[in-house]
Amino acid sequence: MEGKVISIKAGDVRMMVKQYLVLLTPLHKLSPKEVELLTEVIYEYLVRRGDFAREEDCWEKVFHYTTKREIKDRLMMEDQTLQNRLTQLRRKKAITKNRVRQDLIPDIGSRTSNASEVFNMTFRFIYRWE
Repeated sequence: MEGKVISIKAGDVRMMVKQYLVLLTPLHKLSPKEVELLTEVIYEYLVRRGDFAREEDCWEKVFHYTTKREIKDRLMMEDQTLQNRLTQLRRKKAITKNRVRQDLIPDIGSRTSNASEVFNMTFRFIYRWE
């Protein structure tokens, strides 16, 4: 069965991640503010994962105080707001054990900086009649 290919021209990886999460909104049911924060968390993971031999170390760095402070500053939010939104993401199971659910992370390979890159997402819909 052949999938439908949707091309998304994104200015950078962060924008592509956000568009990916917005496209999946009916499945994960996150609010726009939660998507905004999750975008930053996933972006930090994608950018930093090449610097670590173990995935656990990368996630530890992503959820480290200094990284969360950088995210908080970029999103111009108070610390308590950041903590509340992270709690909401944990309650909705988007984040478990300080890791983002794997199905919410787009597979972009090792590409993290090419601004003119076109990211292709393939969806395969399976219909079952009962």
